Amino acid sequence: MMNIELSLEENKGLKDVYLTNEKFNRHHTGNKIKLMPFVTNNDKLSQISLDFKSFQGVVGECFRLSKFKIFDKEFKGDKESSFKSKLKEYVLTNALNKIDSNRKEEFKNIIINLFFEEDAGLIKFNKQVLPFMNFTIEHTQLNETARFFLRHIFR
Repeated sequence: MMNIELSLEENKGLKDVYLTNEKFNRHHTGNKIKLMPFVTNNDKLSQISLDFKSFQGVVGECFRLSKFKIFDKEFKGDKESSFKSKLKEYVLTNALNKIDSNRKEEFKNIIINLFFEEDAGLIKFNKQVLPFMNFTIEHTQLNETARFFLRHIFR
């Protein structure tokens, strides 16, 4: 596990580098602590900002990487349907194929109400569901963030 120490008082400590008269004096880009594995002031990051706010995709990717699993290509999002909707359809189809009933539509509604959010996202009711969290938009920097956390923080 990586050990990080932040000194407040010493030479080159937080007060020396960042504070003047107990006030934050200037902005420093990441030359001291590498928190993210890419430049965070990149204009291209605006398209993936929702993924960073929710962080669900990064969490899901960390779980998948730790278990050496990947999603089947059929779950890849496209212009017509998202990952969430494809996963929901997959779960519903498999569940409905396993029952013998003349009330399949009612059973389908029960599954939807118990396990899915309004936006078709899977409700996080158990840690076994976490690997099914995914990015809204597939982006290299999001995948690298998950690998970075797994490599440097969780090991």
